[in-house]
Amino acid sequence: MSISLKESFSSFATGVAVVSASTPRGPIGNTVSSFNTVSMEPPLVLFSLKRAARSFEAWQSADAFAVNVLSSEQADLSRRFARQSLGKWDGVATRVGPCVGAPVIELHTGAFANAWKSPTADSELERLRVACEHAHRLGLIVNAGHGINYDNIRTILTLPHLNELNIGHSIVARALFTGIRSSVAEMKAYLTKKA
Repeated sequence: MSISLKESFSSFATGVAVVSASTPRGPIGNTVSSFNTVSMEPPLVLFSLKRAARSFEAWQSADAFAVNVLSSEQADLSRRFARQSLGKWDGVATRVGPCVGAPVIELHTGAFANAWKSPTADSELERLRVACEHAHRLGLIVNAGHGINYDNIRTILTLPHLNELNIGHSIVARALFTGIRSSVAEMKAYLTKKA
């Protein structure tokens, strides 16, 4: 079991999510507040759906599903996918990934960040490199994030096929000491390898 999966499950104490899948009948999605961890090994989650839901039968034919955890700014999506209407996907941009019905994967870099400057850092970096290559071969867009900072960013940038890095926490934390403009400029310089 991956420690990042455990961290992901434990960070979602409660909230609202939209579960979605690609089926032979087309995309399906529902707002749920009953998303729970069942098992770490094997990794299993559950969500509850009313039998009367229009998409209930379609869910039974889904091979895989995505859990989209929503922020408070996404209340409109929550309301949209809570409806029983057939047009809930109207105006929602989607691309279906080749295997799991999702176009993007975000690699959790926390184990690497925690191992930074330790003997296990190289093996954690290699695990990320293998994951990047595998996801790219599957046609997925590869993003990464968690624990990326000004010290380890250059090493993270050696990973192949990265589309986006989620580094906001590091920038905001640095801004407390240097100011937001300086913090952003410094990270931009690291990203363009000018620092």
